[in-house]
Amino acid sequence: MAFFYLKIMIEETIEKEEEKYTDDDIISEIKSIFPKYRTRKRKYVDQRNYLLCILYYKFYYTEYMLRDIFKGTEHELDRSTINYAKKQTITLAKVKDELFVNNIALLYSKFPFDIPETANLGTRSVKSHIVRLDLKTLGRIFYFANINDLCTHKAINYLLNKSLDSLKTSKLEDNG
Repeated sequence: MAFFYLKIMIEETIEKEEEKYTDDDIISEIKSIFPKYRTRKRKYVDQRNYLLCILYYKFYYTEYMLRDIFKGTEHELDRSTINYAKKQTITLAKVKDELFVNNIALLYSKFPFDIPETANLGTRSVKSHIVRLDLKTLGRIFYFANINDLCTHKAINYLLNKSLDSLKTSKLEDNG
């Protein structure tokens, strides 16, 4: 009966428009679910792995960035643990493991996320480009990131998206 209720709750959450949450929300949730002492109990491992998967696939954190978040804490994670965690989440979601679904049900309602079907990095929608900027522009970006408490890459992404949204309907003039 409880599984049926959780399944209905998850389906209702999927039907709702995806709620807005940030990577900082996910990080604080991970830190709050960690038990006082290290454990390999499936409940904690599934929840931690689901949240790490969101940080990796939705917010494009690298395994090294995730490792650094927990560096120096009582719950320090290796990069290899993070690599395994994201793959295990995909595998358990793919086979619809009932225990996994039950363990992450409440987290899923707080942080809905479509777990990718494959761990293939080629499916990630983030590409890298090298752009050369003058010092003045670079300084303005650093200043914007600093006053808004953002990482530089998030500030650049935000500024580019806002600029492109405002230019969506206009065409550049040819000053050639």
